[in-house]
Amino acid sequence: MNRRGHIIFTLIFTSVAIYAIDRYILTLPYAIMGLGTAEAVLASALPDIFEPGGRSDHRGGFHSWRALAACLLICAIGLYMTQSNLWYFHALFFMPWGFATHLLADALSPSGLPF
Repeated sequence: MNRRGHIIFTLIFTSVAIYAIDRYILTLPYAIMGLGTAEAVLASALPDIFEPGGRSDHRGGFHSWRALAACLLICAIGLYMTQSNLWYFHALFFMPWGFATHLLADALSPSGLPF
């Protein structure tokens, strides 16, 4: 999938996530919604920044579920250390969210993902 496709895919899934969080879990200020969306879009580009397309090893370690698990673990530790402060929530939730949407979009493509 190209970069534009990843951005559109991430924007759709992030909009749904923000709506669900704001409606059913906790009320998010507009600033956090905006920052979270921007961070998710930036994070969705990370796997392709670390492993650019056009190379034989394009979908390597950063395009795996292990990399997502490591990202989630780092963000979970960060969330624990900030004691669930809402102003850190956007970075600690939406960064792995954007990373996960990139992997999901690549998993749905014909090439798939390495497991």
